[in-house]
Amino acid sequence: MYIAPFPPQNCFSLALAAASALLPLQANGQIQTSREYQLEFNYDPRSSVGPSMWSSVDPSNVGDWSDFTVFMNTANHDLKINKNFCDDPRRPSPVNLHPTTQCDDNHEILTKMISKHDCSFSDMTFEIAPNLLRAFMPYDNMTCRLPAMNLSGDLPNDWTFMWLEVHARSEHVIDGRRFDGELQLIHLGNNAQNRELAIPTILLDASSPFDEPRLQRFLDKWQEVHDTARQSCAVTQGLQNSAYQYNGTDVSKRHLREKKQQPNVGSSFMALLERYRSSLGNFVTTVGSILSDSEYSTEKHLGQSLSNQYQPTSRSLQGSVNATSSLYGQPYGPRRKMFPYDLFPTIYHYKYLGSITYPPCSQIVRYDVFDEPLKISRRQLRQLGALQGSYINEETCATESVVSPTGENFRPLQVLNETVQNSSHCQLDRYRLWKYPTAYQ
Repeated sequence: MYIAPFPPQNCFSLALAAASALLPLQANGQIQTSREYQLEFNYDPRSSVGPSMWSSVDPSNVGDWSDFTVFMNTANHDLKINKNFCDDPRRPSPVNLHPTTQCDDNHEILTKMISKHDCSFSDMTFEIAPNLLRAFMPYDNMTCRLPAMNLSGDLPNDWTFMWLEVHARSEHVIDGRRFDGELQLIHLGNNAQNRELAIPTILLDASSPFDEPRLQRFLDKWQEVHDTARQSCAVTQGLQNSAYQYNGTDVSKRHLREKKQQPNVGSSFMALLERYRSSLGNFVTTVGSILSDSEYSTEKHLGQSLSNQYQPTSRSLQGSVNATSSLYGQPYGPRRKMFPYDLFPTIYHYKYLGSITYPPCSQIVRYDVFDEPLKISRRQLRQLGALQGSYINEETCATESVVSPTGENFRPLQVLNETVQNSSHCQLDRYRLWKYPTAYQ
């Protein structure tokens, strides 16, 4: 089932605007298109169109499975995805991450100060695609202000968040360890970087005894998309079983059953404790921002030296709650990060130059892979896995997912090109939490 993002506005090409006229009426904040996926690849290693054969995929058809083409040859962006690089060893992704050079970042990923005009979770549109799960922001940037981040480097170095993708298991590996999943936050470059992408990447570790509430709200939305499609098939095709079966079990009913088995008192207490932990984590993990809607804050803006600004008590975000004070007694401290950067589990990461991890594997990406995972529960991982492979053709009601037979959608590891990809590990010795006066927190 494909749920398209909001149609492009004046900032896009006339051709794309004309194409948007084909969209049916909007309902409940989502737009159901008639576009049918025509994928020329899958994740089955034994298939004739599996990962080892991706180099034969025609790059001119990328619009059949991705929205990268929306940002080709526009007034603000010009992504170069017209060639297939899946066999090119220059900047492949994903890779086994280990440092080959020193990190040159001098600050964490900075984000804008939270405003009531920001796009938020409620503005997103959710899609179950044949190859992965996606959640889109509005493309027009007119109904709300799109989230944006600033990466370390020569200014301006600004990137705009457009959509989120989910992979299971993780595509990237850290020192040989593969994680349970991976969230990729797709950002478009602006100004001098308008032909590039930046992708902050959050690894998922399903070792927590509790659900991760920030991830669960995404899962709930994708579950709604899935359930709507199944119910539609039940009505139009006369199907008897509209619920998705995963390993012989009704996922939605199993979820409810597990909730009912928890004692009421304990459940209420743990829910309260989890909300408190989440809110505390959100506060201390959200630091980078700008002093106005158009400028990112710097040491010059704040009028303080790096030695005074960075006063952490621990590498962990959890250990940096206490604010410091300026010479005039005004407190400084971290700032809450705007959505979706409140998902960041840490401020430290591996970075390298790579490529999109599915055809046409365009080599236009800067990756920032956080070195600590986001902890989720095993139940959430099962739900994510079930949804990942649940794409159905709404005309035939047949499952047409292209994930692997084991329900996974990660590209096999590629060989890191140490002379070109500049892999580095940005840690505590490079920067600390960025702190701001109380008025700008």
